Amino acid sequence: FDEIIEIPPPTGQDMASILEIHSRDMPLSDGVDLQRLSLSLAGQSAADAAAVCREAAACGVRHAVAAGKDDVVVEAEHFEEAINFVRRASRPVVGLSPRG
Repeated sequence: FDEIIEIPPPTGQDMASILEIHSRDMPLSDGVDLQRLSLSLAGQSAADAAAVCREAAACGVRHAVAAGKDDVVVEAEHFEEAINFVRRASRPVVGLSPRG
């Protein structure tokens, strides 16, 4: 039998905790406010938050390489860029609907 279980999106504090867990091994700049960033992810899933952290890290690496730096520091603007990227990527494609 199939059962559908609906899981609501994380609350603001839960989202901040998820961001903290997924960014704990990242070299974050002092300007990164995970609590503030969690507000930008209201209504998103925990998987989206994890994707934002991965993309922010990748963005930090790309910027460091482009600037010829040896050290990577993930800045607030990398997270903002990542949030925009993940939002675009998770938007449904117009004209397509899930099979059901």
